[in-house]
Amino acid sequence: MIYMIEFHHMTAPRLLSLCTLLAAALMAAPSAFAQVIMPPPSGPTTLFLAGTWTRTLNLGGSATYTNSVNGGTLIVAAGIAVVYQGAIVLSGGGVTGNTVATGESVQGQTITLNGGGIHKINGTLIGDITVAAGNIFAGSGSIRGNTVFLSGATLAPGNSPGIQTQASGNATLAGGSTFVAELGGTTAGNGNGFHDQYFVQAGSLSLDTAAGGVLLDVKSWLKADGVTAFTAARRDVFSILRANSGITGTFNDIATGTAITQVGQSNFTTWMLYDNQVSAHTLGNLYGTGLLGNQTFVAYATAPLQSSLLSSIWNQSVTASISSTNANPAGFINSDTLAGKAAVIVLTSDNLNRDLALMSPEAYLAVSDFGLTVGRDLLGQALDNGSLWKEGNWTVGAGYSRSQHDYLGGSDAVTNYRLQANSSTASIRYQVAPTWQVGAFFGYTDGQTNATGGSSKVRGNTFGLLADSSTSVGGRNIGLLAAVSFGDFSYDMNRNGPAAADRKMSTVSAELSASTDLYVSESLSFGPEISLAYGRAKTSAFDEVGGMLPLSVAASSSESLVSTAGLKLAYQLTSSAILTAKAGWEHEFADAASVGANFSGGTGSGFSASASQSRNTAVGGIGLGVRLPSAFTLHLTGEVRDNPHFNRNVVLGAALNRRF
Repeated sequence: MIYMIEFHHMTAPRLLSLCTLLAAALMAAPSAFAQVIMPPPSGPTTLFLAGTWTRTLNLGGSATYTNSVNGGTLIVAAGIAVVYQGAIVLSGGGVTGNTVATGESVQGQTITLNGGGIHKINGTLIGDITVAAGNIFAGSGSIRGNTVFLSGATLAPGNSPGIQTQASGNATLAGGSTFVAELGGTTAGNGNGFHDQYFVQAGSLSLDTAAGGVLLDVKSWLKADGVTAFTAARRDVFSILRANSGITGTFNDIATGTAITQVGQSNFTTWMLYDNQVSAHTLGNLYGTGLLGNQTFVAYATAPLQSSLLSSIWNQSVTASISSTNANPAGFINSDTLAGKAAVIVLTSDNLNRDLALMSPEAYLAVSDFGLTVGRDLLGQALDNGSLWKEGNWTVGAGYSRSQHDYLGGSDAVTNYRLQANSSTASIRYQVAPTWQVGAFFGYTDGQTNATGGSSKVRGNTFGLLADSSTSVGGRNIGLLAAVSFGDFSYDMNRNGPAAADRKMSTVSAELSASTDLYVSESLSFGPEISLAYGRAKTSAFDEVGGMLPLSVAASSSESLVSTAGLKLAYQLTSSAILTAKAGWEHEFADAASVGANFSGGTGSGFSASASQSRNTAVGGIGLGVRLPSAFTLHLTGEVRDNPHFNRNVVLGAALNRRF
């Protein structure tokens, strides 16, 4: 290999001194023929080596190093490593200002890129590097040393696209600088089908917020066909920055609609969101959303229940950039916040319906439904537990019932839940007159709800009053039943990690029914029965504890008014056993039950989950009353409420009473 060395304006002593130094270096390191080693100035005889050396790329691929003090030059062929323990300036100019080719190495105590244009570093730079204003730092090479991008400088890794690696040292993007990220695929790499990445392997990367901060400019790169621009879909994640010792600071602005500067580039028409974390992190992730500039997360909703949650996550976590418009969709999320974490889940989830259910407070709908269902079932059991004996004014009894309620959630399958309740009751009645009885009952209930978004354990007490009578209207006997109850419950909810312990719920239930016999024989009677039932469940506000996305849950109230019309049949099986059966149709008048929430500590609009309670339901029931010795009566009951679109409610009960 031949080296051509030119010297201008040099005296003979200086030339002799340089030759001596070069010869000594080659003799000392015969294996290093690929390097020309230029030591720092050691005395007056080598004064011409002092100052700054500027590297300029020649058309033939060689590089000319010019001493800025006395004009001395050194021309080195392409691929030759140059080591100088002083300052080097890589001087640009034109479209491509300077290139350090693959396999080529430049080392200096300091290296400054100036002169404008694109500096493609595909080889190796060693030294503390400064990129001046108006210069673009590109390429897919390796860097060793601290690197600073001054205001007005641009970092654009790769050769469209590509990975630029900083093997050692820290990197700083000063306020006023720009980072350009070209996206052609979901993996960082070099060439078509990949995306840009700046990788600081052993140091940290700082985004300076001073002087207007750092701009992130995102470009779409054409696909392999050279025609179609890459479009980022939801679940696409691009790690455009990577620093093993941490990234600090944030981008100040993000743009996707700036001028196209390279062949193959295109601007994005869909939203791009950068994770603008404040705390230190090792990956600077950019997310594709698949959403057009006029869309938000609400476009992902597949059921009405999800809309308010998605809208709130967007409003609380997505910050439009200064440059953002519908034509230039770009923004930030901050995963240091709960809402930001939720946004990342929305953007990366492989089962969005499931994960939205885990974020939503909808699991708490099952708790209020538990209160309404149990209140109504206990009233029904207490009213049905009448004595078959006629003697005595007092009746005392005890019973057990089990309720199971499946809510199918309509078109939104993730809102399905099941509740189960076990209730024990004790009651007492007094016959005030031959056709009037009054009484009271006490019940204890424990049970649970299980939903996609969480499960709860519920327990509590119910106290109620009841009355039944019969009267004659127009020669026809009318039976009347009335009852009211008050419940005090507590529940523990486990919702995707966050826990709510010993939360409170109160309930009120009331029922009024009337029946008459249209046909009466010695062993059979039947006739119409109508009833009206009211229920209300109220829960208090509270904050969840623990978990990734705890909620602040608002107080809520759920009400229900149900009217039922049907037929009731009674058949005397034996002198001491009566079989009853009933069938009817009920309609529930109620607004949608709802529960509101926000992310704990969150600001801005919250979100809510709701479930329709207005529905028509078929009702069927069967009962067996058996008169036992010693004035005891046994009652076995079963009831089913069914709506193929919404719910199935099964209640089984057993009660024993004694009259005296």
